[in-house]
Amino acid sequence: MAVVKHFSHKHPLCHAEVKEEDGFVCSGCELGLSGSAYKCTISNCDFLLHDSCFKLAPVIKQRSHPHHPLTLLPSPPYDDSGFTCEACLYYGHAFVYHCAACQFDLHVRQLSMKAQKIAYVVTHCVWMANVQTT
Repeated sequence: MAVVKHFSHKHPLCHAEVKEEDGFVCSGCELGLSGSAYKCTISNCDFLLHDSCFKLAPVIKQRSHPHHPLTLLPSPPYDDSGFTCEACLYYGHAFVYHCAACQFDLHVRQLSMKAQKIAYVVTHCVWMANVQTT
């Protein structure tokens, strides 16, 4: 079992296959988890990440926020440990793309490196914006 580190978690992680019926939730995007993932190697720790969340770019440039780059944070930088996404206005408390200068925040759901787009889906809200990694 090969172990890896991720900036967002203090314990080592290992690659795993997760079944949808197990009901796990990704610690990065807060969506249901199935298929290829990374899980904490500590047995009583329930930290898991989608492969795509594990591979998110640490910094992106976002078209609707062109003046500053957005930095990937493992949790919101605010006292209440939550944030409101500027794109969909839904609340989140896990991974966030954040601009410290403007307090601009975006949920992290899926980053397609090939298409250079970030896609976020919440219930009936679909929002797409071009991004480029730096």
